[in-house]
Amino acid sequence: MDTIYDGTGSITMLNMTNNRVKGILPKEIGTAMKDLKVLDLGQNEMKGTIPSTIGDASELITLYLGDNLFTGTIPSTFGRLSKCTHLYLDRNGLNGPLPKELSNLSEMTMLGLHQNDLSGSIIDFSSMTKLKALYLDSNDLTSTIPSSIGELTSLIDLRFGSNELTGTLPTELGDLENLRDLHIQRNELSGSLPLSFAGMKNLHEFHAYSNKLSKDPHANRFLGILLAAQSALLG
Repeated sequence: MDTIYDGTGSITMLNMTNNRVKGILPKEIGTAMKDLKVLDLGQNEMKGTIPSTIGDASELITLYLGDNLFTGTIPSTFGRLSKCTHLYLDRNGLNGPLPKELSNLSEMTMLGLHQNDLSGSIIDFSSMTKLKALYLDSNDLTSTIPSSIGELTSLIDLRFGSNELTGTLPTELGDLENLRDLHIQRNELSGSLPLSFAGMKNLHEFHAYSNKLSKDPHANRFLGILLAAQSALLG
């Protein structure tokens, strides 16, 4: 276990990752450690719900609760963590919709909510302009991919695979010029690949299998442009 104190004796970092910690996350966590900047409880055996009081830990920058046994919904109070840049709740049993309050986290750079049982729609993340990685794969999301995703121009890694997403691919995805990894496989997506995808010249991995995407000349043209761009990058 790693613990760091500031000059006043307040705990600013608590790292208990991979320690077989069991039990629930106490509701006092947000108020008792109000100066906490880093909380890592990942890879343990914690269960129960995530208390809404976590939103009172307003100094949090990094919060990792992944690889546990948490259930219930994601508290809307997460939207109060205005300084948070890294949030991982992956590999739990969380359910229910994505709280729209998450869109308040404008400093977020890494958001991992994958491998849960989250349902409903993908919310508008467009205020997270610093976001570099968004992981929503392996859930039960059923909406379309919102066109506002194209405003996240800092994105490098985007993963929506293994959900139940429907509709066509928004042309705005092509605005993600910095994107290197795009995972949309194992959904119910239809239509053709937008020609705008050719704008993603940094794309290295693109997974779209097990959908209902049409095989038309647009797709072939996109792949041709992409391969040419890859060849140029590799010399």
